[in-house]
Amino acid sequence: MKTLLGLDRLIRHNFLLDRWERAYGIIQDMHKMGHPVGSGTYNLLLGSLKRCGMHKKVFEVIEEMERRGVRKTLSTINIALHCLSSHRKYAETMKMFHECGEMEPKVEPNDSSYAYAINACMGVGKVTEAAQLLKGYWARGGEGKDLDVDSWKKEDTWSLLDHAERLGHPPKANLMNLALKQCRDEFLVEKAEELYGRMRACKGDGPDEFSHNIMLSIYSKARRWEDALGIINEMEKAGREISGRSYSIALTACSVCGRVEEMLELLEKMERGSVERDVRHYTILIGAYGRLGKWEEALRIFYGLEDKGLK
Repeated sequence: MKTLLGLDRLIRHNFLLDRWERAYGIIQDMHKMGHPVGSGTYNLLLGSLKRCGMHKKVFEVIEEMERRGVRKTLSTINIALHCLSSHRKYAETMKMFHECGEMEPKVEPNDSSYAYAINACMGVGKVTEAAQLLKGYWARGGEGKDLDVDSWKKEDTWSLLDHAERLGHPPKANLMNLALKQCRDEFLVEKAEELYGRMRACKGDGPDEFSHNIMLSIYSKARRWEDALGIINEMEKAGREISGRSYSIALTACSVCGRVEEMLELLEKMERGSVERDVRHYTILIGAYGRLGKWEEALRIFYGLEDKGLK
C-alpha cells in the first residue's frame, strides 16, 4: 500500500511540473504491477497534455482509458472538447458534446462544455447553432472565460449577438464585453459605441466596470477626452464605484490631448471619492506637463510625490 501511495504522489508531483512523459511511464508501471489507475489520475495526465499542447496524445490516452475500462468523467470530456474545438473539428466536437447525455452514468455538460461547443460552431461560421447553445451556457453560469472570442471573426461575433437576441435571450454583459474587447483591439470605434449603446438600453445586464474601461481605452486611443470624461460622469450618475484603474485611463485620455485642468479635476474627484491616488496617476500628470513644455510644473509634482508618501 505504501508503494502505491508513493507512486501516486510521484505521479502528482510530475503532473504539477507538466512532466507528462515521466508521469505516463509511472502509470504504465502501475498497470504492470496490477495497481488500479482511476479516472482522477488519468484526468491529471490529460490536463498536463492539454497544457503542453499534446492534443493528439490526449485522444490516445482516452482510447487507452476505454480499453482498460476506466470511466470517462466530465473533466475527461471537457479536455477532449477543448482539444477538438481548438483544431476547429466541428463535427467531432458536437458529436462528443451530444453524447454526454448518452453515457453511463450520464454526464451533464457544464458551462465549459457549452463554451467549447460554441467555439467549435463559431470556428466554422455556424453562428445560429452557437446562439442556440448560448442559453444553456448562461443557464450554467457561464462567465465568458472559456469562450475563445479572440479566434472568432468579428463579423461572426456581432452576428451571434443579433441571433441570441432574436432567439429571446439578450446577450449578457460578459459576451458583450468580449465583443467590445474585439473592437478595442482592432480600434473599431463606431462599432464599439453601437455595442455599448445596446448594453445601456438592455433591460438585463448593463455596462459594468470592464465595459466602461474598454470604452475609456478606446476614447483615449482616439484622443476623445470629452467622451472619456463622459464615461466617468455616467459611472458617477449610475452610482457605480470608480476604480483607480478607470481614473488612470481617463487621465491618460486627457493627458494625450494636453487637458491638464481636466486632469486636476479628476484627481480632485478621486480625493473626494476616497479613491487612492498613487504614483501612476501623478506620473500621467507629469507626462502631460512635459508634453506641454511646462517642466517647472512637472518637477513640482515630481518632488511633491515624496511629501505624499509616494515613491
